[in-house]
Amino acid sequence: MRWATSRWVVGLALRVGTLLTATILIAACATNTRAISPNDTQSRSWTGRLGLQFDASGSQPEQSVSASFELGGTAQVGQLILLTPLGSTLAVLSWQPGEALLREGQQMHRFDTLDALSEKAVGTALPIAALFDWLQGVDTPVAGWQVDVSQLPRRLIVQRLSPLPQAQLRLVIDP
Repeated sequence: MRWATSRWVVGLALRVGTLLTATILIAACATNTRAISPNDTQSRSWTGRLGLQFDASGSQPEQSVSASFELGGTAQVGQLILLTPLGSTLAVLSWQPGEALLREGQQMHRFDTLDALSEKAVGTALPIAALFDWLQGVDTPVAGWQVDVSQLPRRLIVQRLSPLPQAQLRLVIDP
């Protein structure tokens, strides 16, 4: 009887140890991507899905990028998180006056401008600063870009007419 009891205890200890190890590993993989100050009364946040499509031009074929997103903060201090369909972080773009950062996995890239940051992240300079206005229904003009705010608060469609290649950014915002 004593042997059966100790075998049961060893089995239980192994299961508890495995569960504890798994919990620690999951916690270690989790990252806190929220860097926006909760005291900022101007700060806003949106979540949803985005699609960015580049038209074919010259020798370049049509290309597209799609991801879930979390956008928060302001045009001056903010953060854009791009996620896979399964919720894994593809990239974290964050900015503040004088500095723009891109984190992809363990790699961190620093940029002087938000345009340079977005170009590295998605292949083109996106008007992220204007995006905050557009998501609030304000049709802020940006050279080369045309925005359609008529479907807000659920959808936002933005087209880049110049420079080539033309591109279309579609956002579907979560309620």
